[in-house]
Amino acid sequence: MEKKYPMKIDSETRKALEKRQQKFATLIKKFTGKEQKIPLTKVLKISVKNPIELNFLEATSLQKKLRKKGATL
Repeated sequence: MEKKYPMKIDSETRKALEKRQQKFATLIKKFTGKEQKIPLTKVLKISVKNPIELNFLEATSLQKKLRKKGATL
């Protein structure tokens, strides 16, 4: 059985990740209406990816909301 060791992150990086985690939490709350926190390890994986991807997701969900209200895009 493989042991999983906790990831070692210095305090400066942890603060940045927690800030990013808070941003994701507010985005999720804005679109789903539910408050949900993403684990820091997942935030780390997301933050490595291109931030444009998140903006694209935000834009598409905004388009869906506008279409529901009757807007044509």
